[in-house]
Amino acid sequence: GSFPHGVTSVLGISFHDGALVTNYPWDGEPNIPSGKYAASPDDGLFINMAKTYALHHKSMYDTSKQCSNDYFPDGITNGNKWYKVFNGMQDWDYIYNDCFEVTIELGCCKYPDDAASTFSKVWSDNFKSVFAFTKLANSGIKGRVTDFKGNPLTGVTIKTSKISKTIKVRHPEGYYWRPLLEGTYKVTASKHGYYPLSRSNIVVKKNEATVVPFILVPKQQVRARRRKRSV
Repeated sequence: GSFPHGVTSVLGISFHDGALVTNYPWDGEPNIPSGKYAASPDDGLFINMAKTYALHHKSMYDTSKQCSNDYFPDGITNGNKWYKVFNGMQDWDYIYNDCFEVTIELGCCKYPDDAASTFSKVWSDNFKSVFAFTKLANSGIKGRVTDFKGNPLTGVTIKTSKISKTIKVRHPEGYYWRPLLEGTYKVTASKHGYYPLSRSNIVVKKNEATVVPFILVPKQQVRARRRKRSV
């Protein structure tokens, strides 16, 4: 559908049933067999996100409360290591929408008989996790990208050092959000027709967002100035 493409989403959750665990990308990596770990470019970040959800849950982190024959330390699992799934929502959102999504398996019963009473328990078990998870949207770096006149720019690529995954500026007013683990990064903004701009030594603190704005200069504008000087 068109909804994911029309909304700027930073984080996402898919809810399933049939187990009690937080599952994170990759769900399916073509070159890695099912049952083996498949790390995404943001593997450390996804582990932190998954643990944030599981450890705020009433029982997900407790291996003794998980479903029979399941054993998920800290209540989390890499999707491909659990079992391979291609075309899953969390991988698709991460690749195509720059949305950092996990899958929450809510409980052992795949098809509950009493939906009303089940929902009440599900909410009680998960609401603290949901709120803790959503707060992570405001961690890492964020900012606005404009031209030198203050006009917002979209379609700008935001690249952070140490991570191969880039994101695009999708918000119509030029705002972007990029979750990151704490650390020091070099951040580069680039767009066709503009000179790229890098900012070094950007410090990201745990569970905080560092504001990193960019003003990009169009190449055509600089060329015009050079021609005027040469006349």
